[in-house]
Amino acid sequence: MKTFTQNPSKLAYCSPATKAVVAGSVTLVITLLIFALEIAVSRLAETLEFLAAFVNTLQQTSVILVIITSALFISAPIVAILNPDSAKIKRYISRRLLLPCFGNPLGLREGDVLPSIKVKKSKKYDGDFEVYISCISSSIEKLQSAVSCLSSSLTNNFKNFAVTRVFPDVNMSGIKFIVSNVSKRKQIIINDIAELKHDIATKIKVQQGVDIDLTKTGSMIVSGRTRSGKSTFALSSLLSILMHGPDEFGSSITIVDGKRAELSMLPGVIAPDEDGNVYPVYKALLEFEQAVKLRQRALNDLSKKHGNAVLWHNSKVIQMRPSILYIDEYVSLRNLVPRKASKEHPDFDLAAFDSLLLRLFTMASSAGAYVWLSVPIASVGEAGVPTIVRESVSSKILFKPSREAALYLWTAAELDVLTFRDFKAGDAFFSSQDGIHDTPSFVSTPDICNIDCYKQLGVLLEEYNAEKNIEAAVS
Repeated sequence: MKTFTQNPSKLAYCSPATKAVVAGSVTLVITLLIFALEIAVSRLAETLEFLAAFVNTLQQTSVILVIITSALFISAPIVAILNPDSAKIKRYISRRLLLPCFGNPLGLREGDVLPSIKVKKSKKYDGDFEVYISCISSSIEKLQSAVSCLSSSLTNNFKNFAVTRVFPDVNMSGIKFIVSNVSKRKQIIINDIAELKHDIATKIKVQQGVDIDLTKTGSMIVSGRTRSGKSTFALSSLLSILMHGPDEFGSSITIVDGKRAELSMLPGVIAPDEDGNVYPVYKALLEFEQAVKLRQRALNDLSKKHGNAVLWHNSKVIQMRPSILYIDEYVSLRNLVPRKASKEHPDFDLAAFDSLLLRLFTMASSAGAYVWLSVPIASVGEAGVPTIVRESVSSKILFKPSREAALYLWTAAELDVLTFRDFKAGDAFFSSQDGIHDTPSFVSTPDICNIDCYKQLGVLLEEYNAEKNIEAAVS
């Protein structure tokens, strides 16, 4: 096992190409010295015949050294080209963490066993690398705090790479870091609405290589300031689901516009009336809940029939499509809900509204039904999203994020690995509890500026509801 020392070799963690050049330089110097010695001895051999054999040996040695030197110098650029990216990243990181001249960020002492550092291309994250560092002589806290050191260690071809995710081992024996090219935009440019439709009805496109998988996650908070891209992303997600059409089990795309804005002009969209009465919205939520119960009953009947649990997305047994309740401007809508019930609607007040929404968040997912909330700024408490609701969501996306707003959705430790910069509309931090995107990372959501999204949404809503009514009549 290698151990830490305050006086490491000058060639420690140098590239193989550099070592080949250094070795070639050494053999070149030796070759020149032997060549000079050969000339000197050759002159003496003219008078001292017994030195002839020695001259011959020197000549042979010179030839061998010339061959070795040439091979080393020729191999250097070849090795540099063939050296895999994972090996280069490992060398950069090892040098930054383990050489004393870089500040010893892991706090290693003389004789401590060096941590194991393994780097490989990620299979889950296209174009990214997985870096695993063990906690042999350092604590897990020290490793976590070294995130900035890891990112700053990446130079040359990897100067735009940085740590974007951190996954500590369950047994706390090490940490897996995901290293990504943070300058590479993976945004999908949509020129035709059909490009938004995912091949799989239960998935929604976020960016190249990143999807929301509704079989593993669903309820979501979409947050951000005005013109940050949150409404555009919500529209693109709804369009994607609508294009797959309804199922025969009462699937529904229920859209609520909390501010009676442009969305409320589309067919089937529910909004408070001109006087701010939100009881019609509450009724729509109750109807959505009733549809969820019917879907769950159908799943329970099938489970009883098959003698095993039938999941809503098990396409071999049942052809269910996702149901979505999307509430735009949720905070504005919630502020309109009366704190106390009226005589006209004794069953409707803020407590009843919050309770219903929480039931949908926590219980509807088993029937493939999910709640999506759009809020202007991620917040909690009376003025924003109740904490219990916020903690029930499995997907979170914050557009043009600031650290202050992001702390409402994620922990400080999760945000420490992310870079805050000048974001464009559509840029966001995203996480989803699907086993792949559990921690927040940067995404650039689909650009749908080239399509008339509101018009397309209205057309698809009419087609969806018309098809849904036909299926209901047939059944």
